[in-house]
Amino acid sequence: MEICENCSVGRSMSTIKDKVAMGLLLTDELVIDSHCHMGYWANFNVPRGDAAGMVAAMDRLGIKACVAAHHASIGPDFRFGNDEVLKAMADFPGRIYGYATVNPNYPEEMVSEIERCISEGMVGIKLHPEMHKVAVDDEKYRPAWEYANERGLPILSHTGTAGLNPIKSFEKLAEEYLDAIIILGHAGFGSEGADQSIEAGKKCPNIYPEITGSTIVYGTLERMVRELGADRVLFGTDLPFLDARPQIGRVAFAKISDEEKRLILGLNAARLFRI
Repeated sequence: MEICENCSVGRSMSTIKDKVAMGLLLTDELVIDSHCHMGYWANFNVPRGDAAGMVAAMDRLGIKACVAAHHASIGPDFRFGNDEVLKAMADFPGRIYGYATVNPNYPEEMVSEIERCISEGMVGIKLHPEMHKVAVDDEKYRPAWEYANERGLPILSHTGTAGLNPIKSFEKLAEEYLDAIIILGHAGFGSEGADQSIEAGKKCPNIYPEITGSTIVYGTLERMVRELGADRVLFGTDLPFLDARPQIGRVAFAKISDEEKRLILGLNAARLFRI
């Protein structure tokens, strides 16, 4: 977009909010999406859900890189899904990074699969207790937690306020696995989940709420920043499962400083994933 030299809004535009309001890409900011998927999902319209489609969507928003787990991995075939992410990483180096997704119903294969994926460049581990029907603190997940703890790796899990992945379970895991970087995917969903995520983060410095959600509750991000600090919050979109644009807007229009927005949008992820 070309902005007239005599246009006052063009001259005064200096904040992330201004740029997004004008429809400009955040190309001069580091934006890293820490919670992505890939591929199709039953009963959802996921157009262009392949790697090329995701990168095209990222280009339209100024997202530099993403960390992804394939839908097949949290569904019927973790190895096939991981292979698809590794291929995407090779096809789009520096744009797509991967989570080694594990299925706790095959615990004997867990460590070898993580080692395979990490050795080929993946940067974290992904769990989805609800889809795999195993509680996040079940013994079947222990090899993944131990691996992340021994190597100081990020480990992202789907979370909620109840069910198989309640925030309270992550508090206990964080106290046991002090060197694992525990990312609370979706921050428990909604206001109650955010409150529980904040309290868990206060107790456990290795817990990081991640803000992806299909619903956005006004003031939640500001509350996280106020209570935990912007250096503890991660940006994510669930692309291509969800539209990434509202998630960008959620951060851009939050009532926090640009310095805090930059931490959330990408600097925190760059540090934790060593990107």
